[in-house]
Amino acid sequence: MRKKVLAVVSALVITTLAFTGCGSNKSASSDNGSDSGAKSQAITVVSREEGSGTREAFQEIVGYKSEELISNAMIANATGAVKQMIIGNKNAVGFVSFEYLDDEVNVVKVENVEPKAELVQSGEYKISRPFLVVNKEGSLSEEGQKFIDFILSEEGQTMVKNNKAIPVK
Repeated sequence: MRKKVLAVVSALVITTLAFTGCGSNKSASSDNGSDSGAKSQAITVVSREEGSGTREAFQEIVGYKSEELISNAMIANATGAVKQMIIGNKNAVGFVSFEYLDDEVNVVKVENVEPKAELVQSGEYKISRPFLVVNKEGSLSEEGQKFIDFILSEEGQTMVKNNKAIPVK
């Protein structure tokens, strides 16, 4: 059964997040035996659960297998939960969808490129995937076509943008 796939609505960016607490803190006392003055602490990895589309896409794009990604990770059942776990732990890193990025979290550049809408649209920011609307070929109802037309309209794309996602156009 062949399916028709439409790349519409927005690009979903799967972005690695980090907090400044993950970096060197020169004022902290050293507990790692070095003379740098930096305090070494374990990094906490936060991931989505098995079956999450966000996790599957992240693994596919970066080339991790589930065992590698979650071997010592804390598992969250929603992207918002990942974000909250990272906010609550200065040594945590994880990945979330583009619309969850804000001033509460710090993003990690990928190949020195920040996750910004225009850089995702141009393909410069490489850790991204589209949201898809799918239907069985030949079975799209009139209402379904109206929905797709609305999504792709100026009003629909404005709604996408207003919800912090990345418009197609």
